Amino acid sequence: MTDAPAPAVTATAAPASTARLVAIDVARFLAIVGMMGNHLALGYVEPLTVAVSGFPSTLFAVLGGVSAVLSTRKYVENGQRLAASLSLAARGVVVALIGVALGLTPTFVAVVLVYYGVGMIVTAVLLHLPSPVLLAIAAALAVGGPHLNLLVHDSAQLQTLGELSYADPFQFLRSVVFTGTYPVITWLAYMLAGVLAARVLLRAERLRAAVRLAVVGAGMLAVAVAADLISRPAVLDLIVAKGMDRTEAEYLATGDGFGAPIDSGWVALVNAAPHTGSTGDIVRTVGAALLLIGVLVAIGELWRRRVAATSLNAEAERARRMPLLLRPIAAAGSAPLTLYTLHVLATAAITILITQDLGFDVVDGTGQAPWWLMGPGAWGIHVAAALAFGVVLAIVRRRGPLEALASLVARAAARLG
Repeated sequence: MTDAPAPAVTATAAPASTARLVAIDVARFLAIVGMMGNHLALGYVEPLTVAVSGFPSTLFAVLGGVSAVLSTRKYVENGQRLAASLSLAARGVVVALIGVALGLTPTFVAVVLVYYGVGMIVTAVLLHLPSPVLLAIAAALAVGGPHLNLLVHDSAQLQTLGELSYADPFQFLRSVVFTGTYPVITWLAYMLAGVLAARVLLRAERLRAAVRLAVVGAGMLAVAVAADLISRPAVLDLIVAKGMDRTEAEYLATGDGFGAPIDSGWVALVNAAPHTGSTGDIVRTVGAALLLIGVLVAIGELWRRRVAATSLNAEAERARRMPLLLRPIAAAGSAPLTLYTLHVLATAAITILITQDLGFDVVDGTGQAPWWLMGPGAWGIHVAAALAFGVVLAIVRRRGPLEALASLVARAAARLG
């Protein structure tokens, strides 16, 4: 997901740009749908659990970097670098404030928007650095960030599981940057990876660039998974030696974390448990995100070429030939901030209903929630609602209301530059 949808494509836009943006919108939709599954269906179906654990939220972050480039491209091309950075930072402020508001609702979801918004603000500062420098920063965060994360956790002696702290400004900033479920020290690496991916897609021949992204992503994914599997027996032995039984150790080494690696030293490098921010986790999930983005952009480019070869008015013909199902998907994907916010508000309503009226505890899982509130069936309902939202947006041809708000604030901030 991204809070900043790509600029709207008009009838005169470059055909290649349109195909590329549709692919990014589809990727955004998949990220949101995956997070819905993580929130509503995690643990109900094992293959589903594997698919939605860690991958959707990190795809969401990588796409945030892609959108940072797309939403500021006009300013950069006109030489207005300060305006570009101010507009992106303003979007980040809007997103973070929405995240704070959502965090005050009684939802069981670990809301990502505060971290996401602060990550955007930092990305705005780094946006114009050369690609090799951004790559070096991202690599340093991926390798050194997990150890710094653990150092801050240990020094603070926290007894919480990734929650944001509103006790005072210092604790709030510490939880956003280091100790939260989606700490900026980790998410910035994802966003910078997205910035680099967007630059590749914008500057290189489209199909070749997409294939390159997919190949690099597949390689990163394979290396991280292999390192995790090869090292797992040693990781388990280390955890068991510290007093944990084997079953608990296996869950710790493979299950969802809360933003921090499961152990320091070499374990923080090779273990790839989701939501731990370890080097292995970052490399694995960045690789998966680049692979998916590359594949979707490649499909979009092949589609564009096919239509261009058979029509003089390729832009209009491509729009006419867009599969009917793809239209609401792309439209919903162009409004991820609104879609995500609606989903979190729905989970807040679910939380109130199942805890007060049905006696179900969303923390320890006691009680029984009906299929339409929790589980794969509930996930299906949320996906159907997202598609219905996309149908409405496709019909009225407008962006989501929160995207419109973020764009309005971003344009006002850009005028200051």
